[in-house]
Formats: sequence, structure tokens, C-alpha cells
Amino acid sequence: MLSPPSRVKSFIYTALFTILKKDEVFLRQAGHRNKKGWIIMAQEKRYSQLSQYELQQEIASLHEQARKAEQMGMLSEFAVLERKAVMAKAYLLDPKDFKAGEIYEVDGDPGSYFKIDYLNGVFAWGFRLHGGKEEEALPISMLKELKENQSGEL
Repeated sequence: MLSPPSRVKSFIYTALFTILKKDEVFLRQAGHRNKKGWIIMAQEKRYSQLSQYELQQEIASLHEQARKAEQMGMLSEFAVLERKAVMAKAYLLDPKDFKAGEIYEVDGDPGSYFKIDYLNGVFAWGFRLHGGKEEEALPISMLKELKENQSGEL
């Protein structure tokens, strides 16, 4: 029978990962190994339970990890870490600042616009304009207010 500790070279194992579960994002930090070699979970917190400072620290850490992943050519890992940072940023924003029926520009996708039908937590549900009429959810951190031009039109 294989023993988990025999396959692990390092004594300290640290990992950050998120799990999307019932529209809640969890932050888990794996701590040190006990005498039997099993990982002891140090803490489990939802992004919604973190303070503003903790969220900013998490975002900075995710950006640093993403930068390293990009340098190493791990593009899938880079994309996952960037998406996690977007989710954490959503919890720094107030959903009350976003209104149903309003149109917003999608950050990171120039020329793409999103109309909000309703909000559920930090997710805006609606559809993209000039695209498919499929309903989708975007974290509010991906939405930017449209700026009016000088003639007062969008």
C-alpha cells in the first residue's frame, strides 16, 4: 500500500486554490505536515469573509504567482491565477454601485458591452450586446462604467 508521505519530498507544503461552490469562492491555505505526513489545513475562509487588507494581499500574491507562471511559459496556470485575482477584486467592490438595466464595458475585452439584468452577490447576470443572447454571469470587477463623449452620447 502506498503511503502519501513517501511520495512527497518537501516537509512544508503550501498551496492556494479556490473552489467555486454555490456561487461562493473559498480560499484555502494548506499548512504544514503532521508526524504522520498528512497535510494540516491551517484555515479556510471565503473571499467574502476576508478583510479589505487580506483581499489586497491575496490579489498581490496572485498577480506575483501569475507573473512567474507567465515567465515560465505556463499559460494555463497564468490564466487561472488572473481569473482568481479578478474574483478577489470583485469582493473589494460594492455591488450597489452597479445597476440592473445599465450597460457596462467588459474590462479586458475592448468594444464588448454587457447589459445587467440582475445582480447576485458579486456577479452581474445579463448578456453581451452584439453577441449571443445567452445569459451569463460576470464578476462585477470585470465591468467598467461607460464614459459619455462630449455630445452626451455613449
